[in-house]
Amino acid sequence: TKLVDLMLFSNDLTGMIPSEIGLLQPLERFAVSYNSLKGTVPSELRNLKNLTLFHMQGNVLTGSMDWMGACDMWNEERSFIGDCGFPSDLENSLECHCCTQCCNAYERCQNNDLNMFSPLELSLFGMAGVCLAMFTVVTIIIYVVSKHRIRMKHVELDVVEASGEGSVYCLVLTRSALCWSITILTVILQIFLLILFLLAASFKGDDSDWVYTKRCPASSLDCTDEREIT
Repeated sequence: TKLVDLMLFSNDLTGMIPSEIGLLQPLERFAVSYNSLKGTVPSELRNLKNLTLFHMQGNVLTGSMDWMGACDMWNEERSFIGDCGFPSDLENSLECHCCTQCCNAYERCQNNDLNMFSPLELSLFGMAGVCLAMFTVVTIIIYVVSKHRIRMKHVELDVVEASGEGSVYCLVLTRSALCWSITILTVILQIFLLILFLLAASFKGDDSDWVYTKRCPASSLDCTDEREIT
């Protein structure tokens, strides 16, 4: 005989997860959620290559689970849930990059998108990409003009009149140091407000406004998404 399921959730267990569990290589479903287990998750569990379900939320488990290695080594249909969400009651919260769901201190869970960048990081990448693209385009134009000696026709144009006297762009198009100072301060303020907004929208962080919509009750292995409840 071989042990395939080991369901120990909601059993008031204490202590640490035994490293000997890693010897049960045929194990496919292992649940120790909602107990009082503490310490780190033993690295010997990396031998359980047949695991499709591993629930460990609702404990006091800490540390990194980087021993799991590349996530594609595990079953694509896996259900790995841990207390890797934010905010956390623990100073050294659990780090589980291969968990499919992360739960927080309020016992609410959310999908753990693997390669997910924060909105701030994505915005910075996007702005850097736009700046790089603009720099590339300007460089190409300058190169083409200088190489082929293209003459630009002199055009009389009042840019202030063209943009409109009431336009905010008039501040940029003048030679006034005061106008330029107002423009720069306005840009800095806008960037600051954008960063505050993106930090609040971040998936990770104790100050995040991200809403965890799933509940994984102690009495069941199934999670429900409250957005789908009518």
